[in-house]
Amino acid sequence: ETPRPLHGLLSPPPFLPLLLQALHSYPVVKVDVNAALEMYPSFFHRASPHTWRGSRRLGRIPPLELHPMPMDDGLSNANRATRVPFCLWPGFMATFAKMGQQQISAELLDPRKKDHLPFVRVGEIGANMGDCSLLALHCVAAWGLRSAQPRPLLDVELTLFEPIEDALVSLNAAVRAFQQSQHAAGNLAQKPQILVQPIALGPKVGYTQIHLRRASSAEASFVGCHGFQGECEVQEVWMETLDHLLL
Repeated sequence: ETPRPLHGLLSPPPFLPLLLQALHSYPVVKVDVNAALEMYPSFFHRASPHTWRGSRRLGRIPPLELHPMPMDDGLSNANRATRVPFCLWPGFMATFAKMGQQQISAELLDPRKKDHLPFVRVGEIGANMGDCSLLALHCVAAWGLRSAQPRPLLDVELTLFEPIEDALVSLNAAVRAFQQSQHAAGNLAQKPQILVQPIALGPKVGYTQIHLRRASSAEASFVGCHGFQGECEVQEVWMETLDHLLL
């Protein structure tokens, strides 16, 4: 039979696409916070602190380090492909932005306000990789002694609830990276308090089952999994009620 080199080139062995995909599954991604915020120009230019709107040469918000899951996960792949945080609900970001804006205005009127930051307690249920709350926290945190924002704008206590095993690994890695960035920025006295809780929140206390699609961990549900055969997985997780935690 006549050799067909083109046929061999266009018919790679079955493992090759999986190998190429694995090589592109970056375990660490530096997402562009500025590009994410500029998706909402009205909010970005009106409701945010002036430190968020620096020039490209000086004062830009530094990248945020995330740790996507090392598997074929839709949310993780979105972070890898776009280098933009997946979570950017304007209402959530606007709350942090407005408080930061008010703090800067207060400091201009009374410099002593710099030593008394507003205290904010935040909890995110189903934090997944942490790119929603960590994005907001990163924007009001210290960015470095020579940056446009050398000090934090708010005193934040953040609790992240995430019971899914793979997401929890990524979340803990992202939190450690964020804490290291605060140390590198010289923020030793006012570092945000971050607590990761490996539990679910719901109507009862005890073990329960959570259903998730392997290709989309962000769509986990207590009700059931809607996907093709082999896509779904069930994990047993511990559930608490909010009232029980506050006792």
